[in-house]
Amino acid sequence: MQMKILAMILMVISLSACSAREVTDKVVLWQTKTWTSPQGLVSIDYPADWEAINNYMNDTVDVIFLSPLESDRDPYRDNININIDWNVSDNISFVEEYADASMELNHKVYKDAGTITYSHGSPWEEIELTTLGGEKAVKVNYSYFREIDQRHFKGVIYYTLKADKNGKKYAFVITYASTKKDFDKYLDIATKTIKTFRFNY
Repeated sequence: MQMKILAMILMVISLSACSAREVTDKVVLWQTKTWTSPQGLVSIDYPADWEAINNYMNDTVDVIFLSPLESDRDPYRDNININIDWNVSDNISFVEEYADASMELNHKVYKDAGTITYSHGSPWEEIELTTLGGEKAVKVNYSYFREIDQRHFKGVIYYTLKADKNGKKYAFVITYASTKKDFDKYLDIATKTIKTFRFNY
């Protein structure tokens, strides 16, 4: 369901804000809560002071974890969000194929919208293979400038696939979304949170 993934990136990617963390020897310490998808397929541990909202943006996003606002003057909130694609095409066999198709569609809509610009031909800055929940994953760094409010946004998207015992494939898209100025500040906690993502089947 590529359009669902696309809507998630366009609508959620721009939410960002700040929240203080205790740092000791470069290790971020925080209490966590656990979110499990309603179907029980996956779980993730997220910071206890972040707000979890299921079915965000009218079911566009399965769950979003929003950081606390730094002040009333900052309407943007850093976030981590998860989207589950229940209808992966039978023509998709590998996560690389799924990620490529999603990025191609997203790039087209970004370009057609005309309100988002980027300096190097596309919003995608770096693409690499990694693992997530023990499965092969594609990690994509992105950035763009949104003209409507003159803000730079930056984030990381992880794509992974896993089939159930009957062979039905599901795609999982996890995004850390931030403004460019706050991206590095919260990258460590976002990465640690995403790395707790796990499959329950």
